Amino acid sequence: VLELEPSDLPTLITLTAGAIDLLSAVATKPAAARMDAIVRDAVSGVIALAETLHGKFSDLTLVLTTLPDPTDGLGVFTDPRDGVAVPATALLQFNAQLRERGQLLPGTLVAEAHAAFHGHGLTAPESERWFWRRSPHEPSALGASGLRECWMRTLRGES
Repeated sequence: VLELEPSDLPTLITLTAGAIDLLSAVATKPAAARMDAIVRDAVSGVIALAETLHGKFSDLTLVLTTLPDPTDGLGVFTDPRDGVAVPATALLQFNAQLRERGQLLPGTLVAEAHAAFHGHGLTAPESERWFWRRSPHEPSALGASGLRECWMRTLRGES
């Protein structure tokens, strides 16, 4: 971001961030109070990045993206080889704080990927899942298409 050249031209940026922070934290099995602090810090990091982008682009439309839940609210993966999942409560807290803080930034929209992806994770038949089979936290080609549609609905004011 720091290497981007400032511009006064109309600019559109989509930003999906925070998942790796939460996944890294979950791996350490933090106490609930510590997890709450990690969620706040992760959101603060995303907002700081958003503010930096707004400082570089005077005519910026920024689309912040809520984090989807590959477990569809289960909070765990059915196959232990898939690793740990971010607890549903942490995802919901992250998304709520991102919405709240993102809406305060002029020129910023919040895309509801969490809602768009719900039902396309573990609870869906494998052919309808939007997450990559080998890395279940990552969107598959279907997920990338779903995310693109989520951003388009947000830009059209439909979500």
